[in-house]
Amino acid sequence: MLTISSTEAQNNFGKYLLLAQEQDIIITRNGQEVAKLTALRDKAGFGAESARVSGYGLGKATYQAFLELSKNSAERYEYIDGEIFLLTSPKTDHQLALTQLFGAFHRFFDGKECIPFVAP
Repeated sequence: MLTISSTEAQNNFGKYLLLAQEQDIIITRNGQEVAKLTALRDKAGFGAESARVSGYGLGKATYQAFLELSKNSAERYEYIDGEIFLLTSPKTDHQLALTQLFGAFHRFFDGKECIPFVAP
């Protein structure tokens, strides 16, 4: 069993979702156990081994393999410490909220020294 903080779970959810196919993961908040991430299917389902084969984390890959995978894909990938990770895109509600906030900040700071930016 693996124990991680809620911040770690949020920042690397895809990785831990795959790891949960192999072992239970306890998630803590402020040092207190608050949740358990566990597999719904047996290990014959989509787990760590199939993730290694398809290149979505947990297994090492060359930078060339990363370039080949991401070259013609609509998906976004990140190469970290020799591993390829599939990046999730923000959902529509998130994008709508971000647009509203950016518009408000842009209007507020118009003509001032501070300039708001939007990042992916």
